[in-house]
Amino acid sequence: MANRMREQSRQARHKQILAGLLILLATAVVYGPAIGGDFIWDDHVFLLENPLIHADNGLRRFWFSTEATDYFPLTSSLLWFEWRLFGPDPTGYHIVNLLLHGLSAILLWLLLRRLRVPGAWPAALFFALHPVNAASAAWISEHKNTLSAALYLGALLAFVRHREPRRLPAALRWDWCALGLFGLALLSKTSVVVLPGVLLLCVLWHEQKIPRQAWLDTIPFFALAAALGLVTVWFQAHNAIAGETVRTDGLLSRLATAGRAVWFYLAKAVLPARLSFIYPRWDLPAAGPADFLPLAALAATAALLWTLRRTPARGLLFALAYFVLALMPVLGLLNMYWMQFSLVADHWQYLAIMGIAALAGAACERLTRLPGRARYAGPTLAALLALTLGVLTHQRARILATEAALWPDTVARNPDGWLPRNNWGVLLIKQKKFEQAIAQCSQALRIKPDYWVAHYNAGNAYLESGRPEQAMRHYSESLRLKPGNPAALNNMGYAAARAHREDLAAHWYSRALEVDPFYNSAHVNLGDLLWREHQLEQAVFHYSQALLTDPNDAELHLKLAVILFELAKLEAATTPPTDAPDPH
Repeated sequence: MANRMREQSRQARHKQILAGLLILLATAVVYGPAIGGDFIWDDHVFLLENPLIHADNGLRRFWFSTEATDYFPLTSSLLWFEWRLFGPDPTGYHIVNLLLHGLSAILLWLLLRRLRVPGAWPAALFFALHPVNAASAAWISEHKNTLSAALYLGALLAFVRHREPRRLPAALRWDWCALGLFGLALLSKTSVVVLPGVLLLCVLWHEQKIPRQAWLDTIPFFALAAALGLVTVWFQAHNAIAGETVRTDGLLSRLATAGRAVWFYLAKAVLPARLSFIYPRWDLPAAGPADFLPLAALAATAALLWTLRRTPARGLLFALAYFVLALMPVLGLLNMYWMQFSLVADHWQYLAIMGIAALAGAACERLTRLPGRARYAGPTLAALLALTLGVLTHQRARILATEAALWPDTVARNPDGWLPRNNWGVLLIKQKKFEQAIAQCSQALRIKPDYWVAHYNAGNAYLESGRPEQAMRHYSESLRLKPGNPAALNNMGYAAARAHREDLAAHWYSRALEVDPFYNSAHVNLGDLLWREHQLEQAVFHYSQALLTDPNDAELHLKLAVILFELAKLEAATTPPTDAPDPH
């Protein structure tokens, strides 16, 4: 009997391992285009051009300074280590991100099993393959989502195990494990701040009530969430937003928008059609009665499901409660940098969509309990759903793989999006399609006339196409809207030099260096200008300064060598010869 039980246990473990590997395999197949994808948008600032990632002391500065845009030091530390492994090759980062996404799906499966939610494995597969999640799984910058979600689910799993009957010391170990994992999740991305509420929701589902001890157990979680939540609010206000106007509407408008956002996310979760990297921005400066209908409908739905809480519809109530709770940090009651562009985003419902996936998995499981051949409806529906989601996600991953696919698709979905038009313009400049780039930047400025970035990029397009005077007009407007931008000051100088106005060029280069004494391009450009004007000692100084920040620039080393050779010849030519010694 004991041998048979051990054999059954071993077979069960093998089945679990196989089930987990199937989730990882399905994730890898569906996200194949992302694995070979490139860096997109924020990846450049967050990783490729981030001085903290490249610095040897970057780890210390991530954890113990306010230099970073957001206080997500664990995610930043992961990227710091990845940079030393993969450098500027995006493949490794994509693989890590997809492994984290697959791990989150497996942890979701294990959590739902422990909560005795039917259809746990199909639910995890639906989560892994859902196209809404492509914005997290196929975007390197969203290591924030995938890492924090894995730790969040680990914390939930540990807390549920802590609540199970066992000897006290073991229970205490799981409690501390859950709190530690939650702290790490918060240090990866603070959107997991909802976990204490989710813990209570899990207890209510599992135990049919929330005992007094459960409230006491969650006090440290609420305290930790409050502390790191306030840290994130500070970083958003002082670093990410840093004086930019995100929203001007009041509380009533934000409440109305929050109700609309919940239904928007629910619609995309149930019917993931016309997904967009950046959605059109809603503006409700003065919300009227009709604008509160979505919020009223949400409240009415919740009230109806509450009356059915003792029926099989109980799962619907818990799924909705979890969905709304998980969305709370991103519903717009607090300002977030992204809300300059849109009030909703696919990657914001990464945690919330787990509830919808669980509901879909449970529905498929329920169908297997039908009598006769009807019981095959469950597996058939699950297979069709997984296949459909996988195909849609594969298509979405292909779009998110490169900016050449991403920005045209985003503009097609959001024609009035000034940011995607500007970013498409930047891409077109790289492709040397200058007229098309100017057209996209002009469209961005038509939509948002005070967008200094579009003026800057329009200037770049004009400059690259050989029209420095037009470039200078756009750089000037960009500097009026955003004074002190060293890149615009430097490019203004370069445009002036191209227009044969060397005195003006030197002025703008010097202005750029006043703002940022270590701005490499301004040192190089000013050095080139001084060399042409035969001011060789000053040119040597600026080239040397540029080499301090980029010591591996071979072309710059060659320039410096040539100019030093010229200086040596000049010195030899101007030094009087020494009298020959008397042979006698």
